[in-house]
Amino acid sequence: MISRKYNNDYRLTETVTKTGRIRMDAVYVGAWFDYTDRAAAARARLVLGVCALAGWAMFVGALFPMSGASRLFYVVLPFVFAALPLWTVTETAFLALTKKPPMIHSDADRLLTRMPKACLPGMILCGVPLLGELGTLLFAPEKLNRGDIVFCALCAGLFAVFALALLQRRGLDLQETAPEAD
Repeated sequence: MISRKYNNDYRLTETVTKTGRIRMDAVYVGAWFDYTDRAAAARARLVLGVCALAGWAMFVGALFPMSGASRLFYVVLPFVFAALPLWTVTETAFLALTKKPPMIHSDADRLLTRMPKACLPGMILCGVPLLGELGTLLFAPEKLNRGDIVFCALCAGLFAVFALALLQRRGLDLQETAPEAD
């Protein structure tokens, strides 16, 4: 199914089959996109893949320690919702690793626009639990234990993963290229 945004990138062609039926096919006629710097793109794709794997390891690892402050809703709830932006970063990393240039318009848009839309909320959703842990440290230090240190370290690591993934977007800059030869 083609979204309305990319409808003009396709043309319908009619062919007659052996049985005499008319078959309509959608043929891509839109712009093709390639990386502006292939070496930087290769590095960025590798870093994004590592960020996605490390992010999931930190996310799951932060849920295991028995910590006092992480039982508070204003600490654990934003952290749990950080899985949604982390999924989008993982999906974008998978797209960057699997799609070989030249790319069609819809893939190029997905690659360039999803990363900032996922990383900024992810950084916010990881920063709020850190602020909650800091508030607990200031106002109720008796609730903190060793599990809170592990939770904070992994939450800060996940924040860094989102920041690093956002910085890798520059390496994935695309430019319009000539159409692919069949």
